[in-house]
Amino acid sequence: MTKSKAKTPVAQFDPADMEREELTHEVKTKHSDYTPDTLGDPQGSEQRAENVATAEFPDWVYNDYEPSATTLWGGSWPDGKSHLVPLKSTVEQVIQLHVEGMSNYTGMVDLAMKSEGETISSLRESYETILTQTPDKYHFGVIRGIGNQVQTLLAERAYRKYLYISAAGRVRDTAQEMPEYVEKLQDSMFTAAIDAGVWYSVHQNVWQTAGWKGSPTYYVENEIKYRLINAAKYIDTTHRAVQPVRATMSDYSQVALTC
Repeated sequence: MTKSKAKTPVAQFDPADMEREELTHEVKTKHSDYTPDTLGDPQGSEQRAENVATAEFPDWVYNDYEPSATTLWGGSWPDGKSHLVPLKSTVEQVIQLHVEGMSNYTGMVDLAMKSEGETISSLRESYETILTQTPDKYHFGVIRGIGNQVQTLLAERAYRKYLYISAAGRVRDTAQEMPEYVEKLQDSMFTAAIDAGVWYSVHQNVWQTAGWKGSPTYYVENEIKYRLINAAKYIDTTHRAVQPVRATMSDYSQVALTC
């Protein structure tokens, strides 16, 4: 939400009247000023090009991801090249957010009840009807399906919370208004929490209606990894720097024949 800004009269001036330093060329030569000599020094140029591989992605990408010759599961990529994978520390942080969140799952459920109370009541009634009017042998499939949904949404809840916390932590000026992109991440975090709370509540209810003992167990770790893997794949596709196609020695030979 943006606030209207009051218009304050300011003194007008001619920029040409301002004192400024003389514009001069930079004396020091930067690395970017050099052009690789692929003809005179092909081997050296190739080695120097390999040393700037870290420029493949914007700096912010390396906060949570890294290029890897293997997938997160340890396998090789189909194309034999390196691709982005989530950092181990990132995976651990999102999983920890899930663990902490489940220690206070009542907050998630309360939020869902306030926002989607009627929906929760309707879902509970519908599934109670299914369980009471079908043989017991069909109950497992119904309840397992809801449990799988809860697992997915709990992973989404932790992932969205991580994105929000990370983005909010990078805002240096805490006195400024919340940036729009952080506000959107906050909205996504609350939406994910509500969705998870709805289905968590329904799953607990059908579990009890079926007369099952104990309580449901959710295996969220792999779900979290899948989300981070998909995010890495998207970033790899959309933010990888396009590397120039370098001519081969065969190409240089063909060019020489035309002269």
